[in-house]
Amino acid sequence: MKKSFVALFLVIALLVTSCSTMMVVHNKQRDKLQKKANKYRFFGGVAEIGEAMSQREDIARDKARTDAYIKIGQSIQSRIDGVSALYIKEEGEGANSEITDIFEKSAKVIINTTIQGIFAVDETITLQKGTYTAYVLYAITPRSINTRLMNELREQQPEIYERFLLSKTYGDMELEVEQYEKEVVQ
Repeated sequence: MKKSFVALFLVIALLVTSCSTMMVVHNKQRDKLQKKANKYRFFGGVAEIGEAMSQREDIARDKARTDAYIKIGQSIQSRIDGVSALYIKEEGEGANSEITDIFEKSAKVIINTTIQGIFAVDETITLQKGTYTAYVLYAITPRSINTRLMNELREQQPEIYERFLLSKTYGDMELEVEQYEKEVVQ
């Protein structure tokens, strides 16, 4: 009994000390951009914050932009994977590998050409102790992503493109675009 009490006490002590050393860092600039990004995401857009530091302001800005682009590419990949999974679930398991392959190829092309549809939303640069920190918020609309996806599907597999147009998944994507344009673009 005494050993289990000592062990329990040690576990609690370790938890308390580890929690006291954890520190949540709040950053006003990042938090401000995060609120804006969440608005775009809530209505179906893709928005990411790039962050970078440098001794030079222009380099910090360029590195932050690149960071945002990379994150947007990852988000688009994830989004297309989700659309593919929903469509496969709707269509059934029969054409699973064919549909997955088509969506994966489409995702690669879309991500490689995404820069055309990305736009800057906001930017903040701070200078502290000789180091610039750049925070940039970039976004891309769901219509831009969906248009590219549909163009790729039409070019690669016209018959799957036609079936996709009639699917619930496509209808859901279009509703998302309409809601985004109604709420965010105003």
